[in-house]
Amino acid sequence: MKGVPQTLQTVPGIGSVFAAGIIAEIGQIERFGDETKIAICRPLLA
Repeated sequence: MKGVPQTLQTVPGIGSVFAAGIIAEIGQIERFGDETKIAICRPLLA
C-alpha cells in the first residue's frame, strides 16, 4: 500500500490530499481482485 499514494500522484491533477481521499474511499485495496473491480465500484463510492 505504500506505493499507492505515489502512484496516484503521478496522474495530473491528483495531489497528496486528493490521493488520500481516494485511498480513504477505497479502503482495503486487497479486497479487489484487479483494477477493473475498483473501477466498477468507484461510482458507488462517489
